[in-house]
Amino acid sequence: MPASPLPLLTPRLLLRALTQDDLEDLCRVWMDPRVMEWIGEHTREDVAQELGEQIESQAAHGFSWWAVEERASGRFLGDCGLQLLEMRGPEVEVGYELLPEVWGRGLATEAVAATLGAAFGALALERVIAVVKPGNHASVRVLEKAGLRPAGARVAYGETMLLYEIERRQPRGSTANAMTA
Repeated sequence: MPASPLPLLTPRLLLRALTQDDLEDLCRVWMDPRVMEWIGEHTREDVAQELGEQIESQAAHGFSWWAVEERASGRFLGDCGLQLLEMRGPEVEVGYELLPEVWGRGLATEAVAATLGAAFGALALERVIAVVKPGNHASVRVLEKAGLRPAGARVAYGETMLLYEIERRQPRGSTANAMTA
């Protein structure tokens, strides 16, 4: 099993691997109509299947969507993490879904920043993308605050989405991309 960077701690959040015990909490998030507007409709069966896929991804790749909990209370707030784009890759995407009652508090940005730290740190990824539905201005702001930049459009999950990307920063003085004679 690949090394996992978990748990991740931020000033307000704990990110940890999802487990089957998270099914009810994930249903509360993914089946909320305000969340489904951006991620598509989900039934309990859909959530259970996708939870299983995330658990398998964590075992196979060392990353998946991760549970996001409030550190102070232990309350389940949603998920944030990495997955292969459309669960088949090869690109790796960052994504998140949080309970609507915690939207607007900077928690998504905090979770995405921690996830990108793990992506470019322990997981040693070179590039991470995100796809977002046009019109989801709040998610665009989260991605841009976390350092992702617009990279055009991409058909993903059956529709045309805005594409964002971020690449691993080369250390100062690095010649990794320099041409040699």
